[in-house]
Amino acid sequence: MSQAGVLNSVSNSPLPPTIPTIFATDINSPAIPGGGAGPANTLQIKGATSTGNNPNGIETIANPTLSNLLEVALTNRAVGSVTTTDGSTVTCVTLPLAATPGVYSFYGSVASHLPTGNYGAGYFFEGVSRTDGTTAVELGAQFTSYQEDPQMNLSTVILNVTGNSIIVTVQGIAATTINWSGVLNYTFIN
Repeated sequence: MSQAGVLNSVSNSPLPPTIPTIFATDINSPAIPGGGAGPANTLQIKGATSTGNNPNGIETIANPTLSNLLEVALTNRAVGSVTTTDGSTVTCVTLPLAATPGVYSFYGSVASHLPTGNYGAGYFFEGVSRTDGTTAVELGAQFTSYQEDPQMNLSTVILNVTGNSIIVTVQGIAATTINWSGVLNYTFIN
């Protein structure tokens, strides 16, 4: 017996739901299933991060190149990672400030790992900066706490402003490979 006969004879059952074909997003709308790489009728939904200012702390972004990619991004944050191999100072995280004058309060953390010997450290900070739209001024920054293995006590994290950006730099240890990862979260008002 054909299944078509059975399906056609059921007239009181609900029809299948309508399948969405377009997904509106906050930025670069819309995302369209099957509109980019991957199988037909597929919508890729991936996590992301954004330095954009959004009071909700999250936004959806349709990728302008792959229209079937929808990103769900945590906003108001900057992230970065770097490896040091000596005692030099290197930028780990950069937060470019807006062209709109205003004030940024921020907080964040940096983790470091010395793979040889499996040692590490963590640094936690907060601060306030303002911008006139072209130049940032640091109003104050402090490390609220840090913990480190004794082998890491020659390394450090530094907060400052350069141009119109808040910069988190790290200082390594001579002849030592250290992996660093940091995140800076902010609130902006103008």
